[in-house]
Amino acid sequence: MSSNSVAISTKLKYETWFMEGKLIGNEHYLEINDDFSNLLDVIENALLKPNEVKEIIKNANEFVKEFLDDELEELIGILVLAKYFYYSGQMKLDDFVIDLFK
Repeated sequence: MSSNSVAISTKLKYETWFMEGKLIGNEHYLEINDDFSNLLDVIENALLKPNEVKEIIKNANEFVKEFLDDELEELIGILVLAKYFYYSGQMKLDDFVIDLFK
């Protein structure tokens, strides 16, 4: 999604660090049916409407930009670990906040 190509995918079902839940079909990628039954139609339509595809590529590139900030990525990583330790019972949230500001 950080290239000049358009991604083609079924509706995204899993959430990872890439925040797939924020991606919108036909806005960030070309969405196809789960059974791939409309794959050829989607590709043919994309070939007929290159300007729409360029807009989807632009949207995908903009989405990826937020992951290129090293400081923000480090902070997100720390917060993910804190959430993991909190929900797994290994750390109280108060302990994390106190440790964070020491």
